[in-house]
Amino acid sequence: TAGTIVNVGTTNISLVAVNSLGKTVTFSLPLSAVRDAAPTVVGPSPELVNPGFEAGKGPHSRVMEHWTGFGTPDTNMVNAFQVPYVPHSGTFVAKLYQEWSAPTNYTGLYQDLPANAGETWYAGVHVWLPADDPIAGANKARVRLEFYDTSQTLLGQFDSPDLTAYSPQDVWTPLAAWGVAPAGTAHARIVCLFVGD
Repeated sequence: TAGTIVNVGTTNISLVAVNSLGKTVTFSLPLSAVRDAAPTVVGPSPELVNPGFEAGKGPHSRVMEHWTGFGTPDTNMVNAFQVPYVPHSGTFVAKLYQEWSAPTNYTGLYQDLPANAGETWYAGVHVWLPADDPIAGANKARVRLEFYDTSQTLLGQFDSPDLTAYSPQDVWTPLAAWGVAPAGTAHARIVCLFVGD
């Protein structure tokens, strides 16, 4: 349908052609949607501390230094663990999975960095979707970039495309979100988010 928004990646679409005699033919084909390249960041930018989740209390700990864990507001159960499972670099990764507390639930990790209005920000992660423990159903993972003022009011947010049950397995998939900090921004928040549906 014209005007339909599709996620970045490949989506199968069907086309139906009808001739003047009323005969129909259906075609199916993949549609590949890509996002424009990330903007170029000019000038120094703050760096995440412990970006590879190496510093923490060790295997299967919920404590990863400089990262704050969170869950669905009513339970705040944090299902984010430091594990030595197919690291992108180093020894550890952060493993996130749903908390099963509500039909839609959230868990993840975030880190705040100083920011100013008008700055262009980029947040990127590499995500591994294991074939032996894949995302199921409508669950999804993403990286989110949020901007806050000095009173902790959310001013804006930008999401990466979702990693879903249909994403490639047993490979590192890059996810990225970027945006411009709105007026009044005091800090940016980089969020690694798992949404259980």
